[in-house]
Amino acid sequence: MIRRALRVGSSCWLLVALAMARADAGPLTEMLKARQAKLDAVLARYPAELPASAKEELQHALGEVLDFEEMASGALGEEWNRRSEAERKEFAAAFAALLRANSIRSAEQYRVDSVEYLAETIVGAGGTVKTSVRARHTTTAIEYRFRVVQGSWWVVDYSVDGVWAVRSYRSQFARILEKVGWPGLLQRIEKRTAELQAAP
Repeated sequence: MIRRALRVGSSCWLLVALAMARADAGPLTEMLKARQAKLDAVLARYPAELPASAKEELQHALGEVLDFEEMASGALGEEWNRRSEAERKEFAAAFAALLRANSIRSAEQYRVDSVEYLAETIVGAGGTVKTSVRARHTTTAIEYRFRVVQGSWWVVDYSVDGVWAVRSYRSQFARILEKVGWPGLLQRIEKRTAELQAAP
C-alpha cells in the first residue's frame, strides 16, 4: 500500500526540477527557483551517473522548502489529534525519513527539459504555484501548496496531474491503521524507508 503512495510521492518530487520561470515570478516561485539553482549545480557536476554523495546533496536540497511536520499531520488526518506529542514527533520523523528516501530513488527524474510557471496565488497565509513540466517528451502538471509556518513560507503539499501527495498518503495510512494499528503503521513506514535506503 505504501508503495502505491510512494509512486505518487516519487513523481511529485519533480516539483523541485524547475528550470525556467516567468519574469513576474512572485516570492513562492522565487523560493523554488533558488533551490533549483542548487539542484542544477549538483546535476551539472555529474552529467552521467550520480554518486551517493551527489544523491545526498540532492536529497538535502529537495527537502529545504518542505514542512515535513505539516505534511505528516495532513497525511495522518484525524489520527494526528488522537496521538500524544511524543507519538506525533515519532511519526513525523518516520514520515520525513520516508519522503527523503523516496525523493532520490530515481534521481534522474530531476533532469527536465523545462518548467513553465503558469500561476502563483497568495491569499493570506496560504499560496499555490502551478507549473507545467516538460521532460522526456512528456508534459506533467504540477501544483504546490504553500503555507506560512512560524513566519516563513513552506511547501505543505504537491500534486502531479491532479493527484495530491498528502491525500494519497492519508488514504493509504488509514487503511493500514485499520488493519494493523499504530505500531504496524510505523513498522511498515520504517521498513519501506529501509528498503529505499538500501537500494542502489
